[in-house]
Formats: sequence, C-alpha cells, structure tokens
Amino acid sequence: MLVTNPVTITHQELHMLGLRAKGKIKHLYLHWTAGYYGQAFSDYHINIDKDGEIYLTCHELYQPKRHTFMRNEDGIGIALCCGVGASFSGKGPDDIDYGECPPTLMQIEKAAQVIAVLADALELPIEFSAVATHAEVAIVDGYGPLSRDEQKRWDLWFLPGTPGNADYRLGGVTLRKKALWYKELFDRKIAA
Repeated sequence: MLVTNPVTITHQELHMLGLRAKGKIKHLYLHWTAGYYGQAFSDYHINIDKDGEIYLTCHELYQPKRHTFMRNEDGIGIALCCGVGASFSGKGPDDIDYGECPPTLMQIEKAAQVIAVLADALELPIEFSAVATHAEVAIVDGYGPLSRDEQKRWDLWFLPGTPGNADYRLGGVTLRKKALWYKELFDRKIAA
C-alpha cells in the first residue's frame, strides 16, 4: 500500500531501531517497489528514494511486513523507490528494461549504508546467508528470474551500469561488497 507523507529516518535512528530488534531479525531482504520515485510502500520496513532519503514505514523493525514470500517472519524488507514499468524478457542483464525509474546511484549507495548500519546493530554478517536481494532468494525458492513461475521476482538481480562502466553488476554481490566497505568505514570513524 502506498504511504502518504512517509517518515524520514537518519542512520543513527535506524541503528537504534536495529538494536531494539537484535535477536528477532536474522535477514535483510532488498527489493525495489516497482513504483515511481517518491512513492514509499508499507510492504517494506524501509524505503529509499532516488536522492537517498530513507523512509521508515513501521514503529519497530521486527513488525511483520509482506515483502518476501515465505521469508517475512524474521526479515526486514528494504526497498528502493523505483522500477515502475521495468521488465525482463530473457536470460540475462541484456534482457532487462529498468523502465522509466531505474535504480539510481544514490539509492544503491544508500542501500549499502543501510545494510551496514543494520548489520552492525543486529550483529548480522554481511553475506548471502543474512543479506540478499529478492531475486537471489527467489532463485533459491524456485520463483526467480529464470523460472517459469508467473509470479517470478527479479528485484535487483542486476544493477544498471554506472557512468564510465556500462557493465551490469550482480545486485546482491555489489550491495554486499559496498556494505562491507561502509561498515569498515563506519567502524574506523567510531574507533577514531
């Protein structure tokens, strides 16, 4: 459901919410909303807009939301506000049309920061077992991008190329690598 006037949240506030959810949350699942920029949806705990603004759509991160089939009980749904009109018509990244609102560089960077903040607070490893895109878990669960399932999910399977690098990148791998870098950066700042 579309959220009107979503609440913005800072890294510090997100960290505090993460601390309160520690022990109850075991996974972070990354999505896109399949909506327009500026549209936050209540299906996800956290929505990230095109300019990196972070929206919270719950009071506590352990509140159940309906974001990832059969994986909602101990997971946080994090979504990029984008993807309207996106389509996938083949076997790989060259067959993806990101539509009129593709993931932005700022959304990708902010998602990695959110992962780093939450992984720290929740004491989760930044690896596939705890941090995955919807496409990655859909592949494991049999309704991923190459399945014949009519409800196939391929959110953030690949991310569009960046300026100077037109190649597509695996979404989950890229987001986890970036999150590890941010976590190390944040840890150094705290230690200094």
